[in-house]
Amino acid sequence: MLPKRAPKTTIQFSRTTPFVPLDQPVFLSASDGDYLPAADLVFELDLMGQARAYPVRMLSYHHIVNDTLAGQPVLITY
Repeated sequence: MLPKRAPKTTIQFSRTTPFVPLDQPVFLSASDGDYLPAADLVFELDLMGQARAYPVRMLSYHHIVNDTLAGQPVLITY
């Protein structure tokens, strides 16, 4: 005797992580970023002569940044 088949169900996927990735962030020039104290930590990425700084205070909230630098997709995580 075969087991009874389970009824068909609709499976829905949703984001279950508490982290909200930061996708394609907008950047300021260093001179316009005066809200960031000089003692705050940043992660720096320099790729093919282009550079970005990702403040740790932003990464500690989002944990994931999806960005494009020098035409290359990059994922920054903390």
